[in-house]
Amino acid sequence: WLDRVKKRNRILIPEQGAERGNLTFVDDLARMIADALTVKNHRVTYNAVTYPMNSLREKLDTMARVMGNAPEFVSLSAEQMKENDVRQPRDFPCSFGKEFLAFDITKVKNDFQFEFTPYEETIRRCAEYQDSLGWLSCSKGMSIETEDQLLSKYGN
Repeated sequence: WLDRVKKRNRILIPEQGAERGNLTFVDDLARMIADALTVKNHRVTYNAVTYPMNSLREKLDTMARVMGNAPEFVSLSAEQMKENDVRQPRDFPCSFGKEFLAFDITKVKNDFQFEFTPYEETIRRCAEYQDSLGWLSCSKGMSIETEDQLLSKYGN
């Protein structure tokens, strides 16, 4: 998604980008694991996520804002996806067609006494990392050619 938001002016998304889920920033996860060794009296299982649930569209809007891009998001309905053999997550990475990665982070926030990295900062750091690699072509998701064909068909 980050690659498409960086490079494309129009991007296909599934069902208005309404699917909701959580993400985890690896630096915060590492701190959680290290801090778990010292949290007193914890005898609970934690969902190792560092951001509250939000929609795919919210994630993409944040990526666009952080990277200074404003792509148009063109939605495919479930019927359009079925008609064109577009499947989640094969064609839309990290998108499962339901609230698949949906976890409550209340216990984590209550027991761990550090500030999680702000979501926009996470996106900024991921983009900087991609900059350092030269924005290698993404091999996940539908091909650009297929996306362009579907954008021509549905993106009026």
